[in-house]
Amino acid sequence: MNTVITLFLLFLITITTYSQSSYYDIYVMTGCGNCALAKQNLDKNLPDYQFHNTDSQVIGRQMLLKLHQLGYQGKIRMPVIIQDDSVLIHPAQKVNEEYIAVDLIKVLENIKKSKLEFGSESSATSKCDFKEENLIYYLVCGNFDTEEKANHLSEVLVSRGYSQANTIFFNRLFRVYTHVFQNKGDADEMLQQVRTQYKGAYVLTEKLN
Repeated sequence: MNTVITLFLLFLITITTYSQSSYYDIYVMTGCGNCALAKQNLDKNLPDYQFHNTDSQVIGRQMLLKLHQLGYQGKIRMPVIIQDDSVLIHPAQKVNEEYIAVDLIKVLENIKKSKLEFGSESSATSKCDFKEENLIYYLVCGNFDTEEKANHLSEVLVSRGYSQANTIFFNRLFRVYTHVFQNKGDADEMLQQVRTQYKGAYVLTEKLN
């Protein structure tokens, strides 16, 4: 019964999610049969999309960061498809704050037809598993024991031109960061600039699941 309810909720969400006017970011990698399938199916049928090749380490980290922001921590079956920069379509879709794995063939059909027909989880091979090192780097300039204090500093930073400033909860502390990077070298370079205003700033490395 719970499975039926979950699938029905996913139907209701997705039927309003897929849209002819939506934009899709599709992350692929070399040697992935499912990625080739997605390109073959969508190349001539979907005008508002862009393929991103994660063979590039920068693109791979960008994808991991986006999945992290969307709250997805499951197995990464390629291709990763994100709608309107805010909704994960594949390898899973969100229902009741939980991600449910979906079949790629059905997802591709849904995108083209703007409707949903359910299938089981995609039977991708290990060649379609993303194995990039899951690391992102935060430039942290403040650590607090309460979220209220952290949010206050975050707001101050935004007002001073640090548009990416925000907070994360890490190892029992609320940490305020000015920037987030997928590349350690870029983080170290920016750190020198941030330290001219915040001498105690440092790089916090987080490994994503």
